[in-house]
Amino acid sequence: MKTMNFMKKGIFVMALAIACCATASAHRKHRPHAIPPRPTAAIVIRPAVTVHVQHRLTRKGRLDMAISYLKQNKYLNAKKYARMTGLPRQKAKAELEAFAHDPRKPIIQVWKGKNKVYTLRR
Repeated sequence: MKTMNFMKKGIFVMALAIACCATASAHRKHRPHAIPPRPTAAIVIRPAVTVHVQHRLTRKGRLDMAISYLKQNKYLNAKKYARMTGLPRQKAKAELEAFAHDPRKPIIQVWKGKNKVYTLRR
């Protein structure tokens, strides 16, 4: 009888331990902020063909394009110049500023409200 009681207590303790562990792991599943993210590694595969984007127009060609646009329109902004030339907006903005700061170029920078625009020298 003592052996049977001892076995019942042992089985009860084992069942209790399993239930506690199962509850703890189930509890962790519902708290993703408690589990730190696993580190991941990115695998970079080189492409078979490398394509270099090259603009067809030279800087002189883009300057001529801007001058001809300004002869027909009063102002030119960096966004419009970027669309015309196919350059990224930051590069187009830097190039227009370079044109404006060169006294030999016929383009100047003016402020129209809060916007920076470019026009021809008078």
